[in-house]
Amino acid sequence: MKIKNRKSQGSLLVTVLLVVIGIAAVVIIGGFVMNFMKENLQTPQNVDISIDREYPPSYSASNQRVIFTVQRGSDDANLTGIKIIIVSNGASASSENYIVPGVYERNTYVSDVFPNKPDYIEIAPIIQVGNENKVLAVADKCDITEFFRSVTMSELNTISGSSGFDLPPEPGNPPAI
Repeated sequence: MKIKNRKSQGSLLVTVLLVVIGIAAVVIIGGFVMNFMKENLQTPQNVDISIDREYPPSYSASNQRVIFTVQRGSDDANLTGIKIIIVSNGASASSENYIVPGVYERNTYVSDVFPNKPDYIEIAPIIQVGNENKVLAVADKCDITEFFRSVTMSELNTISGSSGFDLPPEPGNPPAI
């Protein structure tokens, strides 16, 4: 009888170990799933932001500036910024701008970028998730070659005056007082 008791204890021990391993696996996998779900639930799936084609992106070769307008539709995202990526001849420059349009608003941006005409502009929304800013996937891309036109210094001053950017006066003309 003593031999049968030892065999019973062995199978009981194996059963207990399998249950413990199973519970540990569920806890570990559950932790990863909960973290993933928490992050995805806090991240809105739809941020309605795009480069405005009504006021197409323009490049001023003389001033090496790109001018473009970003518009926002209706969304409930906590939009805190926009990542702007400008690409020219395979090289890119990116910056984060924390002046963002409100719902159903537009903002015009002037960016000092390249001595050569850029190929395209991309924008990606930046939202607040918890205490951190998170850059989402690129929301829009606009080829500048489609809408290319030169911009004069007076146009730059008009745009800068309406959107709060300070640009230097046109050469030979003192600034208006």
